[in-house]
Amino acid sequence: MTEINPNNYVGARVTLVGYAAGPPEYPMYDVSGSRGYKHLSIPVNEGYKNKSGEWVNTGTTWYTVEAHEDVFSELGIAKGDLVRVDDAKQETREYTSKVSGEKKLGITLSYGKITVLERKGGGHEESPF
Repeated sequence: MTEINPNNYVGARVTLVGYAAGPPEYPMYDVSGSRGYKHLSIPVNEGYKNKSGEWVNTGTTWYTVEAHEDVFSELGIAKGDLVRVDDAKQETREYTSKVSGEKKLGITLSYGKITVLERKGGGHEESPF
């Protein structure tokens, strides 16, 4: 079994399930891919059911899953694939949106196990992070 957290990083450990917003891509700060890591965006709709049982959407939280490009290559994640990330280290940062100028919160997950639960076209696959 591959150890998921070999460096014993301290912090919040989370599990996330959501649909990939697109294929993994190199981050804006490393467009050439020289660092060897890619980012996968996963949006999660937030909300609650009201008294009549209807879903009330309160917004979307965007998560960035960071992994070595080899992991993403093995998994072949595409837009619409249902992805699960287990035991990932959560890091948050505040940034200012270039579009709206609003302060926003960025959430990055790393050092976890990624599993494709369901391909948009069917099937699944899993790989250690």
